[in-house]
Amino acid sequence: MITPAYRRRVLTALMIAQVMGGISAGVAFSLGSLLAADIGGTEWGGAASTVTTVGAALFSVVLARVAAASGRRLSLTSGMVLGALGATGAMFAAEWRLLWLLLASFLLIGASSAVNLQSRFVAGDVAATATRGRDLSLVVWSTTIGAVAGPNLMEPGQRLSELLGFSSFSGAYLICIGAQAVAVLVLSVALHPDPVAPAAPDEETATDATSIRAYPMVIVVIASLAVAHAVMVAVMAMT
Repeated sequence: MITPAYRRRVLTALMIAQVMGGISAGVAFSLGSLLAADIGGTEWGGAASTVTTVGAALFSVVLARVAAASGRRLSLTSGMVLGALGATGAMFAAEWRLLWLLLASFLLIGASSAVNLQSRFVAGDVAATATRGRDLSLVVWSTTIGAVAGPNLMEPGQRLSELLGFSSFSGAYLICIGAQAVAVLVLSVALHPDPVAPAAPDEETATDATSIRAYPMVIVVIASLAVAHAVMVAVMAMT
């Protein structure tokens, strides 16, 4: 049974994790574009957001399967750990000026973006019927804080880099690693017990049997969203 105290604890943890994940996404989309252009040339400036978005799409599928098999807690924390590994790789890519490592790292950072999207479903799972809209909105809105803070990490990141003797871009990714660690810790503690029990094998079979082909309009909606997001990401990245 979900008690009000447990609900508040989970929602608070989700909001904190959203802020931390938003910071990584903000860094990848803004500072990542500058770093990719600096290492590979201006033609690679848009690659950062492209690879991060692809990573988010791929890891959304993987993390959804983890959530179904082992619960939300493992799924969300795993995504944040992958995001931290991606930030670590990006930091070394900045130091060694390796474009391939940078792009591979952005792919992993996409996992933290996937966690931010999945967190919204967790908010809906634990929310009371009367406050579901408000609780979901609070969790979604929390991402904005990190998304705004991320691109503004350039100056404090440079100062941190100077202090540690790293290249100018590395410090921001050190901050990202710390943010991801905070998110992992908060989610590990607050999401215990797990908000949603893993699906039983027969339940998974029943869910898989429901084919998307039975709902043709869903395909239209997905295609429309894909086109709209392609336009949005292109404008954001190249701007």
